[in-house]
Amino acid sequence: MSLLAVLLLGIVELGRVAYASIAVSDAARAGAAYGAQSGNTASDTTGIATAATNDAANLSGVSTSSSYSCACSDGTASTCTAGDCSNSHIEETVTVNT
Repeated sequence: MSLLAVLLLGIVELGRVAYASIAVSDAARAGAAYGAQSGNTASDTTGIATAATNDAANLSGVSTSSSYSCACSDGTASTCTAGDCSNSHIEETVTVNT
């Protein structure tokens, strides 16, 4: 009977780990979705982190950070201002870490 109990507890713990992994992944996705709405929300790193944290509200101990950067599509540097890339397009990158 004790072997069955240990096996059952192991299965339950594995389920909890899988659930937490999916929840953390979904939280990062929620933050990225918030940042992808527009150029204004892409630079709102506090709003991105809040969206990710709110999505993982049922998990304890989750910390979230985000970063925002820009580059010109021709590979040159950009400061994320309009007209910065005169011969190419601005590529905005949002990174969410949970």
